[in-house]
Amino acid sequence: QEIKHVYQFIQSISSLGNYEFIFFFSSRRRHTRCSGVSWARRCVQETDLLLSRSIFNQDYALFKESANVGTYQPSPQSYVNPDHLRYFKFVGRIIGKALHDGYQLDAFFTRSMYKHMIGQSLSIHDMEDIDPEYYKNLKWILNNDPTPLDITFSYETDDFGKLKNVELIPDGHNIQVTNENKEQYVREMCYARMARDIKSQIEAILEGFHELIPPNLVSIFDSRELELMISGLPDIDIQDLKENTEYHNCLLYTSDAADDLLCVDLGGRRIIKKKK
Repeated sequence: QEIKHVYQFIQSISSLGNYEFIFFFSSRRRHTRCSGVSWARRCVQETDLLLSRSIFNQDYALFKESANVGTYQPSPQSYVNPDHLRYFKFVGRIIGKALHDGYQLDAFFTRSMYKHMIGQSLSIHDMEDIDPEYYKNLKWILNNDPTPLDITFSYETDDFGKLKNVELIPDGHNIQVTNENKEQYVREMCYARMARDIKSQIEAILEGFHELIPPNLVSIFDSRELELMISGLPDIDIQDLKENTEYHNCLLYTSDAADDLLCVDLGGRRIIKKKK
């Protein structure tokens, strides 16, 4: 409700003419002259950015960081928060709104999450983005005979300190994984980790997301393209930046330790201009 009031206030401001505003965004004080529409756009962008950062707050218990540090997917234990599905629906709306308005969020999801958004099938390779070591184990099973490992169609999960045994298929704890059924085991395990265990959370996110972005509009993209639109590039290619940047009226400094470039003019501002 508070966020709704913020957006209503921003919408009312957008009808103003040219005024001088002082911005307090992310603890930075800026003084500038702009139109009401421009001010409103900046507010919306900053609000979406701050919200995208806060959704991963561990106090909400909504998302879990993958072993491949830096990406997130819904936590199977999010039910500890009684309103978790409402929160997930709100998260979906924030993602959809940012995509609709052309803003990028300060949030990176696992590859499987982007595939859920566009309705694309999951694969074993998507597990690498969630847990690289576990992905290697599954690949080993596919390339070798797992019979001596004495594993079954079940797995253990840590539910707030209590170990729970979950079956991948009916009576799975009594069915041994062999060279004949290992592909089914890997397929079921990947589906459980990336979809079944967080099914209600994913459905809530997609419900909110599709309220603003219809499925047919995003189905034309692949998961990497959607990630680029929602989150941008997680890494900066320094070499590409060097090769495609012009420096005007500035002093050029180099850092041997980081092998990077920093351009500072006499006024103390960075001036970086992208080549056309």
